Amino acid sequence: MVAFLLPLAVGGLALAWYNWIRFGNALDTGLSYTLTIRNLHRDAAAVFSLSYIPSNLFNYLWMPIRGLSVFPFVKPQWGILSVPLLGFRPGGLYGTEQIDSAGLVVTLSRRRGVGAMDSTAT
Repeated sequence: MVAFLLPLAVGGLALAWYNWIRFGNALDTGLSYTLTIRNLHRDAAAVFSLSYIPSNLFNYLWMPIRGLSVFPFVKPQWGILSVPLLGFRPGGLYGTEQIDSAGLVVTLSRRRGVGAMDSTAT
């Protein structure tokens, strides 16, 4: 557990120190200094709202991806209207997790097979 948390803590402290040096506040990431059309100081409640969490989780976990011919080459399909009611194939993290898990199982089984063959040969 320490091997997992220690690098995260060191990275978080380094980022906090860097933000303190730049902005005088460890929690300030500089987003309010960006040049955008929307005034982030005035519209902070509209930009950063907890009401976005359900729709963003839905998009992250379930929305299928579509291919593009230009960078970034893949892009999610946003919104409820892009989900067909029949034949919905989930994408996002849920859909790709199954592919990733299958690849991990194949990789681990091959490593075991190679290691077992090497140990019997000697």
